[in-house]
Amino acid sequence: MGFLLAAILGGFFLFNSQATPSKVEHKAQAALQKRFPGAQVQVHVEGKRGTDVLHGKFKTVQINLGNLGRINGLPLLPADNARHQGHVGHFELQMRDFIWNDLPLELASFSFDDLSYDLDALKKDALLKLVHSGPSSARLVVPAVSLEAVVRTRIQDIQNPHVTVRGNTITIEGKKPLPLVEVPVPFTLTANLEAHNGGEVWLTHPQVKMVDVPVGPTIGNSLVGHVNPIYVFDREHKWPFRVNITNIHAQNNKLQLDADLPFIKGH
Repeated sequence: MGFLLAAILGGFFLFNSQATPSKVEHKAQAALQKRFPGAQVQVHVEGKRGTDVLHGKFKTVQINLGNLGRINGLPLLPADNARHQGHVGHFELQMRDFIWNDLPLELASFSFDDLSYDLDALKKDALLKLVHSGPSSARLVVPAVSLEAVVRTRIQDIQNPHVTVRGNTITIEGKKPLPLVEVPVPFTLTANLEAHNGGEVWLTHPQVKMVDVPVGPTIGNSLVGHVNPIYVFDREHKWPFRVNITNIHAQNNKLQLDADLPFIKGH
């Protein structure tokens, strides 16, 4: 996300008092379009003209990006000793139809209120280092087909896995060798989707059928043990806020994850 705000603010620290939020919009639009040539880009900025722009202070910043391609990580870092701070009253970022950390997503949206950041780090290094953030949240929408690659990687003896999600339930279907016989037969695993450790999604209470016959819990527990966690928001624990998943719900074969992002002071 650092490059997003860098695109917004880049070049405007050299402007005179005629710098305006409208000019910031045009500058940001051009910078983001250059960074993502095939993407759909929309930027909206509100605030006062002149010195507020020069000091990186805005009332509202909204960025909508589509067809981004591949993005790794979310470069939000904790600030050290920020001598000069910028401020955004409300910052929204929506990214659609892209691959994030190898997982294809339909939507990733982030909302931050009362966002303060290290202005010098952004100007010099295009890094977004957070000093403070008020109420913040995130939402991901993951098509079920995106989870099939995760299943193939972690349960390698399931042939042609097909994943469906509904409510708070996931179903994995395919073919799996019978124990001792090694003959692939129709296989179904159904499990609940639950939040664990704040920002992780786990499969729980698995039920397995082979040739449409229920089998004991040992196989199901072993399989979900290989899969869990099926998704982690901040795998490397580098974000300057915690992730608390507040809702897991699937509709139209798409998994929606909602989370609060409380800022970690002194991270």
